[in-house]
Order: sequence, then structure tokens, then C-alpha cells
Amino acid sequence: MNRRTLLRSALALPAVVAAGTQAARQQTFIDCNVWIGEHPNRHLPWRDAARLAVQLQRHGVTQAWASTFDAILHRDLRSANDELARQCTATSGLVRPVGAINPTLPDWQQDLVHCAETHHMHAIRLLPGYHGYTLEDPRFQELLNLAHQHRLLVQIAVQLEDQRTQHPLLQVPDVDLKPLAKDAWIMVLNANASHVLTGLRGKKAVIDTAFIEGVGGLENLLKSWPQEQLVFGSHSPWFYWEANGLKLLESELSEDQATAIRSGNALAICDSAR
Repeated sequence: MNRRTLLRSALALPAVVAAGTQAARQQTFIDCNVWIGEHPNRHLPWRDAARLAVQLQRHGVTQAWASTFDAILHRDLRSANDELARQCTATSGLVRPVGAINPTLPDWQQDLVHCAETHHMHAIRLLPGYHGYTLEDPRFQELLNLAHQHRLLVQIAVQLEDQRTQHPLLQVPDVDLKPLAKDAWIMVLNANASHVLTGLRGKKAVIDTAFIEGVGGLENLLKSWPQEQLVFGSHSPWFYWEANGLKLLESELSEDQATAIRSGNALAICDSAR
């Protein structure tokens, strides 16, 4: 079932979503882009890992990769990552912690090592726009090298929200992805079609579904974007999870494509890190 069919019968939507959720429960479903913690200018539901896990389980998610909104403005990221890891431990593996690293802060190298060796994280998440550096900064390349040594996947959040909805005192431009090396082992979160065209085309980077919009958005993207470089990401709880879950239903995807996006590509990324 896709959006074209749904438009013929709006009354079918609840049944379609329910059917999709039931199907998801029967297979591995990995959400590579979720958040916990307090956003500085918006109250969000499910701000802790335990409550977020309950909501994700309702939609058949079997694993979610979470970072913390505390990383936006906090300077003590080790404490923020410690709290993230503590909360995720209580979810029995459903929510996996992804530590935030800011290479402009003192001792950021130790923060990264702490994520890898103390909390055994599989990934770290960067917010260059909020932390004030570009992908041409030498510290970014140093971070990539250190992450590679510790077998950590690097996620880059290109944006957290549309610039039109940003608080006037917290205006943050999207990350310029053009300097990203073609073969960099990177997952770019919240990229839209414009970012793909202007900064990511022809590169090895993996992107998530969170900001891919439009009728048949995923099927249209896959006409020119490699299937193995696309993973599911909901950007919950900033976005309603259902909005991204529906993208898998309203696009014309083959079973191989849907399985790769739901979990296959994320699992392959994790396997390559071992």
C-alpha cells in the first residue's frame, strides 16, 4: 500500500498504519536516529529512554540509537553521555547510547575514549552547527581518525529542525557537507534532498529517512541514491514516529529495499565495525 492508494480512500489510513506496525513487529526494525533529554526551547514527550522505549516498541522497533539533546548547549558532555548510558542500560538493549562529542571542548579526545571503552558504545554523534566548527576543521579529521581507531561509527546531524522554526536567539545553519571526503565512513542524520544533491552525491556516506519528504519520497530517492546507503531514522521525539514509519508504506518499495532500510543496512554497518 502506498500514498497513491491511500489518497483514493482516506478511510483506509488507520488500517494501513496498523497493518504496517504489525508487520514491523515480526522482523528486526532499527531506528538510527532518536533522542532523549531536554531540548532547550521545546517540551517534548518521552524525554527519558525508558518511556521512549515503550513508544518505540509499540511500532515494532527492536533497536534504536539514541543521543541526548543535552549535547546542544551543555559543556560537560562526559556527564551527559554518562546519564545517557545509564538510562539506556535500563531498556535491556532496545535503546543503544550514542555519545555526543564536541571537538572544540578541552579533552574531547578523552570523552570519545570514555564512550568507547567505558560504555562500549558503537557510535558517536556530532552537532557541528551547534558546536561551531566546519567539516574542514582539522579537529574534525582528528576526531574521525580517533573514532576509526576505536571502531566507532560517526553520525553527523546536519540539522535538528527547519531553520524557519528555530528560536531567534538559537539560529543554526545547516552543516555544509561538501568538504566531506568521498570515502568517509559517516552516517549523516536529517539530510534532505537538497543536502543529497549539493553535498553527498557520489560519496560513501549513509543517510537516514527522517528529513526525506514528498510523495513517494523514498522510492524517488532510491532512483539515484544507493540502496545500501539508506537507513531508517525517525528523529523521535522531535518528529512523530508515525510520520517516518508511514514513508515505508506510501512509497513503492520492493521487499529487498524495505528490509534494507528497516534494518539490513544498519546491521551491515555494525558488522563492518567489528
